[in-house]
Amino acid sequence: MTDPRPVVVIGSGFAGSIVAAKLTKAGRKVLILERGPWRNTTAVRGAGIADPAPLPHGARFFTHILRRINREGLPGGGLTLNRRGMYEIFSDKHIDVACTSQVGGSSHVYGALHKRPQDSGFWDGHHDKISVAQMEGYYRSVLAELGSAPVSVDAGGPNLFAKRFANNPHFITDQRSLDIDMGLRDGLGTIATEELSGEGLLGSARGIKRTADETWLLPAMRNGLIVKDMCEVESIFRQGDGGAVSYRLDVQNYKEKKRETIVASRVILAAGTINTMKLLLASRDRFGGLDGMPRLGFGVGGNGDYSAYWRHEAGREDLSEGLPTRGMILLSNESLWQSSRPWPVIVEGAMPYSRLLPWIPFLKHFSRRGTLLAGLGPDDMSGRVFLHKGKMRIDFDPRESLIYQDIRQAFDLIEDLSGHRLTHFPKVSTVHPMGGAPLGSSPEKGVVDDAGEIYGHPGLHIADASVMPASLGAPPSLSIAAWANNVADKIISLC
Repeated sequence: MTDPRPVVVIGSGFAGSIVAAKLTKAGRKVLILERGPWRNTTAVRGAGIADPAPLPHGARFFTHILRRINREGLPGGGLTLNRRGMYEIFSDKHIDVACTSQVGGSSHVYGALHKRPQDSGFWDGHHDKISVAQMEGYYRSVLAELGSAPVSVDAGGPNLFAKRFANNPHFITDQRSLDIDMGLRDGLGTIATEELSGEGLLGSARGIKRTADETWLLPAMRNGLIVKDMCEVESIFRQGDGGAVSYRLDVQNYKEKKRETIVASRVILAAGTINTMKLLLASRDRFGGLDGMPRLGFGVGGNGDYSAYWRHEAGREDLSEGLPTRGMILLSNESLWQSSRPWPVIVEGAMPYSRLLPWIPFLKHFSRRGTLLAGLGPDDMSGRVFLHKGKMRIDFDPRESLIYQDIRQAFDLIEDLSGHRLTHFPKVSTVHPMGGAPLGSSPEKGVVDDAGEIYGHPGLHIADASVMPASLGAPPSLSIAAWANNVADKIISLC
């Protein structure tokens, strides 16, 4: 007899979209619950989605850029500004974490970079059913689905690093600076500069950057997938034992302004590291709906993320124009890097496109005259996420990881070699948090098994970056997508 209860996927970024699409194709009844709205993009309008939220462009920048700010000392532990806002900030003593809230998740705002883990043996040694060789097929399939490939220096549009520094002998400025796969549509050379420029930190309006909702969700909806936006899961309760286990989800439906209860045959958490941790910790420690998970919340890191504003005064060009990622920064003379550790991964990105910002001279000038330097690399994952007085806290001290020292040193060298001033951000911030529910061979070594299933909770899985057993040291979207494919295939094989 077919189970009338759906498989519920919580979250709709890379992880949730892929799992939901694959399970739907395999004939499962799947429901996605996403706390954020659909965004008003070309693909969403073309699909006839009702009431999409605007991207934070122009005057909407102030009303739709932020969803919520979480910080100790604020009333109730945080301030909700607009539940249809794009970003949510979690601010703690040593680190700020930015998460997104929308159907398609961070795929709307990421740099479209797809790169394997810095450690070529990343997946080996954590579980005997997971290996680099086994995961490689998933990496390849994701790259193919996204049409991801390196961008040509000639076709990549204005303000590429290789073009602007072509006469600087200290940096590599040939095709090697763009030797990284990007999930962008073909034929970039035929796309107007303004269209290219609208694909950055404020969303992907025209779909030049391939997003998760367009790539996986909208096609799957034609085959029966149900996506409910503006629905936030507040707690998970396990029901039954043995083969009769199900999960009750308590849901706040913001669109219909009511609370709902949904019973799921199987649940896949794909809300992103911080929100998955928040939900699991609340369900276990606050509501008592779950138990066990002794490693939950441990082994959290920021993937070495560290950023700086790179100011350029020469010329009248608008540096915010062009692709969201401008290229990798590599030294032509490696001996200039006086460290025993490898040169970090450093990419140049665009500030928000100036024409999409509200007319405030300071914001416009800031965006036009500078770019964003982003460094990343493997940190030691020594952080912890936990509840304190019912509110989530992030205890992560970047001073314990040498990668942050390396990136600061590399930034200083780039400033000297380029002659352009770098302004370091006063605090470590990350858009790539990971860990807290790591893959492991037992409950004492991890939270999930090779299928992403939480030990002691059959039918409850995790598909996002919270399962990462170590720091990727690379943009995580490709690895998240590969893991989600693995989780989906193993769920299909189980039932």
